[in-house]
Amino acid sequence: MKRFNWLVISLLATAMNSTGYAATERSGDFSLTDHNGTNHQLSRYRHKSALVLVAQSNICAIPPHASSQLQTLRNNWEGKGVAFMMINGAGEESSGIQMKARTQRIELPILVDADQAVTRTLNLTKSGEIVVLDPEDFSVLYRGPFDPKLDATLNNVAAGVKQDTVVVPATGCNLSFPSVSVRSIHVPGTTPEQG
Repeated sequence: MKRFNWLVISLLATAMNSTGYAATERSGDFSLTDHNGTNHQLSRYRHKSALVLVAQSNICAIPPHASSQLQTLRNNWEGKGVAFMMINGAGEESSGIQMKARTQRIELPILVDADQAVTRTLNLTKSGEIVVLDPEDFSVLYRGPFDPKLDATLNNVAAGVKQDTVVVPATGCNLSFPSVSVRSIHVPGTTPEQG
C-alpha cells in the first residue's frame, strides 16, 4: 500500500510540474530608468491590470518572429489595461541600448538594469524571455517565452482570476551574469592567504 501511495504522489507531482505552475512568486516593488531617462516604478502601474516585461539584450536581438508576436500581443492587450516594456538586464550601457532601440525600431521603453538586481530577482535568464507582473501585489504571474500559457495568463488577469506563477522553459540566448567579485577579508590574528 505504501508503494502505491508513493506512486500516486509521484504521478501527481509530475503532472503538476508538467503544467508549469509554481507557488506564487513575488518581485517586490522596483524602480528603474528606461533608455530615454524616464523613471518607471512598478507600484505606479497599479492602475494597470498587468505589466509585461520582455528581456532585451544588445548582443542577442529578439528574433523577428518573436517581435511580431510581441506586436500582436500589444495590439490585443494594451487597450485592455496591460502595460508593455522591455528590460535590459545584460549589464549593457544606456547609450548602446539607445542605439540598438533606434536601429531595431523598438518603440517600448527599455528599462536599464545595469547592476542586474531586478533581472536576477525576476529570474530572467534568456533574451526574449517574458514575465507578467501584477503591479498591485507584485506577484509574478508568468515567466517564459511566447506560449499559449501566456495568453491564458492574460485572459485570467482580464477575468480577475488569481493564479500561481506559470513557468514555461524559455529559449534564446543566455543573459550573462558576471560573477560577483568577493574581496578577501583579513581577520586579525590570522595569516592572509597568498593568491
